[in-house]
Amino acid sequence: MVNPKFDRYYAETGTFTAHTNVAVKAEPTVKATQYDRITKGKKVNYHHVAFSSGYVWVEFKHANGKNMFACVGKADAANKRNALKYGAFE
Repeated sequence: MVNPKFDRYYAETGTFTAHTNVAVKAEPTVKATQYDRITKGKKVNYHHVAFSSGYVWVEFKHANGKNMFACVGKADAANKRNALKYGAFE
């Protein structure tokens, strides 16, 4: 079942390396308050991918122990892929 706050949400593990500063939020939406940021060159290991608000987000375990979302790119018009990546994926 898809969470209603996501357009798409699925399990995927990997590492994201930021090429620019990216927002970290508790919810994957542009309207959510920014909690933190991942600075250029920093890496996070993620466990889910979400498409929401026209952007691509990765869910990861933050240093505070909570799951958070990093905005890692802009979604394409069909909300099916990452059309403008803000970093590299491994």
